[in-house]
Amino acid sequence: MLSKNSFFVIDNLSINPFPLFRSRTVKAKRIDRMEIHRLLKSTRESLDIPQNEMARRLNVTPSALSRYENGSRTIPLAMLPKLQEAYGLPDHVFLELLTGQKTKLRLQPEQAKELQSAYYRTVFEEAIPLFSDSTFRQFIQRLTELDPPLRKQALRQALDAADKLDGRNGG
Repeated sequence: MLSKNSFFVIDNLSINPFPLFRSRTVKAKRIDRMEIHRLLKSTRESLDIPQNEMARRLNVTPSALSRYENGSRTIPLAMLPKLQEAYGLPDHVFLELLTGQKTKLRLQPEQAKELQSAYYRTVFEEAIPLFSDSTFRQFIQRLTELDPPLRKQALRQALDAADKLDGRNGG
């Protein structure tokens, strides 16, 4: 994840996502804003993460994420650490994407699985507190007992109910 020592040079402009700290400058090629957006979308898709799910993790609307991904909206600099964390990208991969050293994120199957596993671990770690609730544990147990088509239907209904409680439109 980006740290207080993260610093970028874009079009000869020094950008420090953490302005209160002084740090070393990373020399970078010119960043093509549209390329960054395409990389976000292709990375999300290669990790098999639905846009609605990623939007929730980033605390933005699905339409805002769509605009980031298609280049019609500029990604706020303060969002870079959130993006790296949400996508589960190691520092070196994320910096290569930001600096233009990587113009495509071509993942080998084992790399994609590794990044997916890291993403799933992050999601699971955030859910650990829910396991202290017996109702949640019973729900999970019951889901494991259902046939896959019924499990999917039950999960969809639970997600729709949660969206209604939360005031969201679902997705």
